[in-house]
Amino acid sequence: MDRNEKLGRTLKQLLAARGMKISELARRAKIDNGQISRVLRGQPCLSIDSLRRVSDVLGVTPGTLLDGKVPEFDDAAKSNYSASILFRSFKKLSPEDRQQVQWIVERFTETEENRA
Repeated sequence: MDRNEKLGRTLKQLLAARGMKISELARRAKIDNGQISRVLRGQPCLSIDSLRRVSDVLGVTPGTLLDGKVPEFDDAAKSNYSASILFRSFKKLSPEDRQQVQWIVERFTETEENRA
């Protein structure tokens, strides 16, 4: 198996592990859906910068994508990944929207504490 096929296989495994669609990865990595599809088919098409953005979105290093060794993700790792995505999204919100999200989280936390 050559390097491009290995990258495609690794990317496919990471997408499955993350429950992520090609379109979501492409949007978040700011690259074309077609590029992701070509990578999945083992065709060379990613620049170093695109590879870095894809690895950032997936929460792995570019080396992980290239060496083909997909790490095992336990529930804690999946939760950490989800939390990091939420935090990055939160940082992009306007101050008003941040306040609304904080209010919702506080209400949810209060409700959960009352149940315990």
